[in-house]
Amino acid sequence: MTTEWEETRLVQQKAYDMTLLSQREARLIAQLEAANQELTRAHSDLAAW
Repeated sequence: MTTEWEETRLVQQKAYDMTLLSQREARLIAQLEAANQELTRAHSDLAAW
């Protein structure tokens, strides 16, 4: 293995890791937005009583 090959592999691995993190972040944001909407609806329902 050459140093250049190893550096290329590390950069590719970091790019892949960043992609996975970005996808995970998007899923978490979507889950938080759904939970926020549910809580907002529940709050409105309680306020209507």
